[in-house]
Amino acid sequence: MESLTLSLDDCHGFSVDSCGNKALNLWSLMRHGLQVPRGFVITTNALESIFGSLDDAALNQSDPESAILAQASQYVMTVDITNSTLTRETADQLKALDVFSDDPLIVRSSSCSEDSGNASFAGVYSSIKTTANADQIMHAIREVYSSRYSLAALAYGRALKSRFNIVFPLFNKMAILIQRYVVSDFGGVLFTQDPLDNRYGRVEIASGGAHSIVSGITPQISAMFDINQGFVEEDDFVEVVNMCKSISTADSFVHQLSISASQIKTVFGSEQDIEWVWDGLRVWILQARPITRSYTVHG
Repeated sequence: MESLTLSLDDCHGFSVDSCGNKALNLWSLMRHGLQVPRGFVITTNALESIFGSLDDAALNQSDPESAILAQASQYVMTVDITNSTLTRETADQLKALDVFSDDPLIVRSSSCSEDSGNASFAGVYSSIKTTANADQIMHAIREVYSSRYSLAALAYGRALKSRFNIVFPLFNKMAILIQRYVVSDFGGVLFTQDPLDNRYGRVEIASGGAHSIVSGITPQISAMFDINQGFVEEDDFVEVVNMCKSISTADSFVHQLSISASQIKTVFGSEQDIEWVWDGLRVWILQARPITRSYTVHG
């Protein structure tokens, strides 16, 4: 019987079709020694077998209205996935991660459409912070998967088509990525090349972390950043010193972020849009995707 899950620690088995772009990219970075939170993936085939009653073909061929989407989303939330093979495999994966029932986790989408070379789908699908409690994880899995049929996903897809003539299946395959949640001092987004000014990169930092920025919260710092030299403007580095509360910690943060960004760009061979967090000692990579011309579309 085919396994429903794959660990990010596994040496093979990952592909866009089985795990989506986000999980595949993070798995690739782990293989190259980048600091990525440990976790595992519930594959696209597993989720399609569990929620198999949804008529995705009909949804893709028609122009689904909000009532149809709501019906699909509601169906996902009512499917009973307790006491299933998925429940048992999830428990085994969590045991391998050495987490306890009250340890924080993040349950994230990993669609075959998002984080691609043409579209990011940033902030469109759900990410749920939860704990390793079995019931809470199963609820979070349903909630993330139901966001596949959200109005935000429909609006994003329509915007791609109308603005850039990019056409995706509106409800492409989705895997789900479950990782340890990193408690951070701050986090943000780093463009190795500023989409609006290609002379430098750009880093955006917020105390709420990368998710805050992707969700539309104004960053505390938005600065030019050179992945070989760090902050272009001295005043921006001073702000980071204030956030880190010491020059030595700020130096360590900038060095790690620069090295990580340079490595990620080398791994994928293109300019990258990177989500990261800083826990006071280490930079953790949460996501990496190509910088897209449609990066400003948020549904």
